[in-house]
Amino acid sequence: MKTRIFLFACAAVLTGCSGHKPDSSRASLQPEQADTNAAQSGVLIHGDSVKGDFNGDGKEEYGWAEHDDAGVASCAIAFSDKMLLSIDLGKDLYGARLINEGDLDDNGTDELSVVPYGDAGEWSNCSLYSFVDGKWLEALKPFAVYGNGGDYIQKDPKQKNAVIITEFSYSEKSGISSSQRTATLFGSN
Repeated sequence: MKTRIFLFACAAVLTGCSGHKPDSSRASLQPEQADTNAAQSGVLIHGDSVKGDFNGDGKEEYGWAEHDDAGVASCAIAFSDKMLLSIDLGKDLYGARLINEGDLDDNGTDELSVVPYGDAGEWSNCSLYSFVDGKWLEALKPFAVYGNGGDYIQKDPKQKNAVIITEFSYSEKSGISSSQRTATLFGSN
């Protein structure tokens, strides 16, 4: 019985107590699991990391959020493969949750969703990036999310180049609510 409790506790810790099974294609790694040789830098603080084949070369790369904790709190996503340019997320951010969404547009590269941490508490915007022709492109317009967990983007099984997003809103009458809608990748949504 003690062994089962111990194994359950370990499984809960490994899955982030989220109550769902980890999916290796969408796994979010802890910073210490990232390629530490590539992640070393002077004053930058390294946060959440993720691995995936973001450039379509058949090899997994690591990406991680790093921010400058001195003054402006600028944040960027850096990568172990220097062919992948960094993604500048802006100022007044203190890191980001990174999720490998898999190959959503069937072009041979994994897409990367980014949920920055800032001063807005549990509220943030989720962005989706795709590495196309040697540069990062925003595959979706950012949309509002609430909380620090959840799968906000899922591939639409019925439509090519489309995803189902879960976005959040707030009103005085109903409080915080979520809704799902279909959005086209690289289209107006």
